Formats: sequence, structure tokens, C-alpha cells
Amino acid sequence: MPMMIMFPDRLCSALPLALALMAGPAFAAPDAVETSETLKAGSEALDQALATQADSVEEAAASQARVDETREQTRELLAMFRNRSRELESLTRYNDHVERMLAAQDQRIADTEEDLAVAALTERELIPLLERMVESLRRFVALDLPFERAEREAQLEALAAVIDDPAVTSAEKLRRILAAYRRELDYGRNLAAYRVPLPASSSAGKPLSAADAPTVDLLRVGRVALFYRSLDGRQLGIWDTSTGDWETLPARWRQPLAKALRVARKQSAPDILTLPLPAAGTRP
Repeated sequence: MPMMIMFPDRLCSALPLALALMAGPAFAAPDAVETSETLKAGSEALDQALATQADSVEEAAASQARVDETREQTRELLAMFRNRSRELESLTRYNDHVERMLAAQDQRIADTEEDLAVAALTERELIPLLERMVESLRRFVALDLPFERAEREAQLEALAAVIDDPAVTSAEKLRRILAAYRRELDYGRNLAAYRVPLPASSSAGKPLSAADAPTVDLLRVGRVALFYRSLDGRQLGIWDTSTGDWETLPARWRQPLAKALRVARKQSAPDILTLPLPAAGTRP
């Protein structure tokens, strides 16, 4: 009767695995082969995933670099845009300013052309008017009190020469003549003292020349009166416009005249002066 050998369940379940291990790969069980292939496939999949992940990281880094570069370019372009915007605003304002200036210049040119047209019509009348003004001033000086006669007559000669000078504009000619009129008007508003040769009389047969005339203190009271006093204070006189000659004053006017000379020279404070005056109607 054959003998039967009984193996426990655990031993029976482990026997194929032991036999497979003892037999080697040639006798490996089908599940083990599948497991190895699965591990190999998983390893390859993992390597591929890692490679894909590495490519993704590299691509992300490249993308970030491009983003950074784009951001820097955007920042530079924005700064350039702002600068150009400010320049454009400045140029726009400057152009507006230039346009206003050009408009003003156009208006000024139009006004000047109009003025030139008017001046061309009045030029013929202006020169004769200036000549009449100088001649009237000449007659006035000749009839006026004989103070600063040489300087005033030289000024009149200069004005007459200016009228015929083509290098001087008509406006400048008029300005100089009006300035001479203002100077003549100023003579009538102040008190002045001079130490000069005694102006010669116009009525004497042989008037004294400047070289022969004695030096005196001359006092001009506006255009109202002209007095003289000799340097020693003994001789006093007043100009008589009716006769065109000097009239001697009595000695009682010596002190008032001396006081007036001090005031005129600013050697004394202004004060009320008592002086003789020519009769009304005798002044020019």
C-alpha cells in the first residue's frame, strides 16, 4: 500500500514559490515576470515623468526669464512714453506761445504799416512845423532875459542842424525840440545864481564884449527878473526889458540881493525874498 505524505497548508502554499526560487529565472512564475515588467514599465514611466518635469521646470525658468525681460522692456518703454509725453506737452505749449507771438507780430506789422502810411502823409507837414517851432524859440530867447545867452543860442543852432540831418528820424527831431522847450520852461520855475561876465546891453551904441565886460554875480528869479551885483558888492542893477539895458539899483537893495544870492546857491535856507521887480508889461 503506497505511503501518502501529508504537507501542511502553509507548506503547500510556499512550495511553489520555493521551487521557483530554486529553479531560477527559467522556472519563474508568471506573476513574478509580470511584476518585473510592471516595475520596469513603472521605472520607465517615472524616468519619463522626471524628464518631463525637468523639461517643464526648464521651460518655466525660460518663460520667467522672458517675463522678466518683457517686464523690464515694458518699464523702459513706459518711462520713455512718459518722457515723450512731457516733451510733447512742453512742445505743444511752446507752439501755442509761438503762435500767439506770431499773431501779435502780425498785428504789430499791420499797425506799423498803417502808421507808416499815416506818417507818409504827415511827413511833409511835420518838417515845416519843426522849423516854425525852432524859429519861435529863437525869437523867444532873443526877447528873453539875457542869461545863458550863448548856451541857449548854441542849442538853437544845433536844433536847426538836426532838422536838416537825414540820419535823424522825424520822431527824434521832434523829441529834441520838445526837450528844448521843456528846458526853457524850467528856467521860469527856479532861482539861479551865476558868476559870469556882465551881459552886454542891446541898446548901447557899442555893447561891451565878453572880454571887456566885468565879472559879476548874476541872479535870475525865474523869468521875472534878472539882477547883477559887482564882486565888491557896491554896484547893483536889474535888467529892464523895455529898454534892453541895465538899470542901476540903489544901495538899499544890497542886503536883500545878497540874501537872495545865498538862497539861490543853497548857502541859506529858502526864505521869503523882498526884491524889486520890473513893471508889468515890460517882460517879453
